[in-house]
Amino acid sequence: MLEVETLSGYTDQHQAFAAGLLEGSLTWMSIYAQWINTIQRFCERDGENQQFCDWLRDIVKTNYQNVLTLAKNQRHSDNYQYQVFLFYQQLMGIETGFKTGVKRARRDYEIPFVDFLLLNARVDIEDLKLYYNEFVVDDDDDLVDINPRVGKMMLKILMEQNSQLPKILIGQSSDGEYAAMLKMVKTYRFNYHQGPDSASRLVTNTDITFTSYPGAISSSDDFYVAMGKHTRIVVAGVPLKHFKSAQNLRGIDLEGTVFSSARVMAANRLAHNGKFWSRIMSRDPDLGAKQWLVVDEKKIKYLSVDPQTIEVQQVVIETVTSSTTTDEGLEKENDIPTDILTEPPLDISLTSVDLIRSPSNRNLVWLIDQTNRRLHAEDVTDKFRKDGTGWVFDGVPYFEVIQKLNGLLPKDIKINKKNLIENVGDVLQFLK
Repeated sequence: MLEVETLSGYTDQHQAFAAGLLEGSLTWMSIYAQWINTIQRFCERDGENQQFCDWLRDIVKTNYQNVLTLAKNQRHSDNYQYQVFLFYQQLMGIETGFKTGVKRARRDYEIPFVDFLLLNARVDIEDLKLYYNEFVVDDDDDLVDINPRVGKMMLKILMEQNSQLPKILIGQSSDGEYAAMLKMVKTYRFNYHQGPDSASRLVTNTDITFTSYPGAISSSDDFYVAMGKHTRIVVAGVPLKHFKSAQNLRGIDLEGTVFSSARVMAANRLAHNGKFWSRIMSRDPDLGAKQWLVVDEKKIKYLSVDPQTIEVQQVVIETVTSSTTTDEGLEKENDIPTDILTEPPLDISLTSVDLIRSPSNRNLVWLIDQTNRRLHAEDVTDKFRKDGTGWVFDGVPYFEVIQKLNGLLPKDIKINKKNLIENVGDVLQFLK
């Protein structure tokens, strides 16, 4: 368990770098072991992996330079880009702290900075393997291995005896290799502001607890509990199973898109519910295909209210084209719209006073299917309440629009809602 807290009296940039410096200097040995077990072991396995890692490091390094430059230029006018900027400031601190710890221990260990980027790009690397095999190599003998994507998550309403107040049970099993089992639970209490101005408001969620790994400043397992003064959201994700995903990657600007780890942490800090979390994640949905659940714990108490029928809110975000790049290497925004955001008007029939007084019936549970270059999110609170059983998700797209995009046929679709979770004891069986 690692807990890092910063003081609001310092600038956000100093908070971010100092937090990384402290973590890197305290966990330098674990970081080195994690790097040996994962990045180095994979890249030195054979010639094909070495070629892929050379290509991957070039892409990731260029991406870092472009994204950081854009974030620096837009941080004063774009809260999302400001959080991306702070993400990389913290990562720089991690590297500096690692070097400090190694020097203090009088060791000669060394990890190049680009590999710290790789330690934080685990989710995206799987998509980049697909891209590499499809569009970079010409010989089938040069293909790199792609691990099958696995993982499950479930959602269940629990009613206690002699109580009208329900509880929600959220379970998640992550994917990964045995070599990457050096895990850590981390809590970041960072008093970041929404913008560079110290007079601006603090971010919505200053406290984020998540399962993670040495050297990584996001989860990679994709399980977060984000809390603020008036908020508490739980975010869980599993890999979205690929079908035609290699073709979906065609034309993606690998050197300019924001990788998923920075994007997720920005959403966790800025969003107070699933709707806004989805909007932030829609900014760069190119890499890191995932299925997400976002639960607003503050609204669980309203599950006891029996509302009239409500048409669910729907947000559909679709990337039309990748961003362009200027001669100076900076992305140009507003030349071509990078996404379309549509939000159909709600068709609400208000016939109940209780419903009018209880607007929190909405936005309790949001479900997001994010495939490459497209994100689809819906408020499924009403569906979840009416179903009354456990929901199990295993990475098969839930929404029809994403199913069609991935080329799924009716026979490929598994039932996403199952009456398997009857009590807490069933969770252990579910996680096996």
